[in-house]
Amino acid sequence: MRTKALPLAAGLWATAVLPSAADAAAMLYEAGFHLDGTTWDTGFSPPDALTDVPGLDASAFDEITGLGTLVWTIATAGSHTLAAYFDHGIDVTDNGFSNENGSVSGAPATGQSWEMDDPWIGDIFPNFDAGSLDDSNAVDTTSWPIGTDASMATGFDFLLSADQIATITIDIAESLTTSAFKLIQTDFVTGNTVEMAASLSIKDQGAAPAPATLALLAVGLLGLRRATTRR
Repeated sequence: MRTKALPLAAGLWATAVLPSAADAAAMLYEAGFHLDGTTWDTGFSPPDALTDVPGLDASAFDEITGLGTLVWTIATAGSHTLAAYFDHGIDVTDNGFSNENGSVSGAPATGQSWEMDDPWIGDIFPNFDAGSLDDSNAVDTTSWPIGTDASMATGFDFLLSADQIATITIDIAESLTTSAFKLIQTDFVTGNTVEMAASLSIKDQGAAPAPATLALLAVGLLGLRRATTRR
């Protein structure tokens, strides 16, 4: 059962035990990852899903605050749907969950989908779970000062040929300096934010060698030329 009672207790424990978590405005209460019809969800426990999702590197991501960088790679030929869902709380220990706003900045990239909505009464999680984000911001801001809860998701649909590799990079921070499309979750009371941006890169696996490889090749060719000259 999806409930915030358990993560709130965990958040309070983290606040009491971990100074770095207490200092952070953001806390991660749920994360989900969807890959071609399969969904991994943290279920409000420590995000073990971060280590279980094929091709996902979460080494630069903070599991408590939900801030950092996630890098997702896949090299299987065919069509793919990759998406990520996050339910952050901002200043929850000070003023609770239901006082947040959602907004976006910029235009989505080609093939990018997104959504912002209340994680409990909205349809963002079912849409994410089905791999069909609806490209809308349905966060209800009309009930202020009671406010609402907010969550956000983004993903990409793309096609890979047999010799290509795709990399999706997701950056989440309290502030992102970028002109790219980003989703912004804001606490009404404090004005603190959590922002998310994502990008997709598709490259040929047989791309030009890295500079170090080219240098080694040049040294080898030079040695061969000298040997030929001596002969």
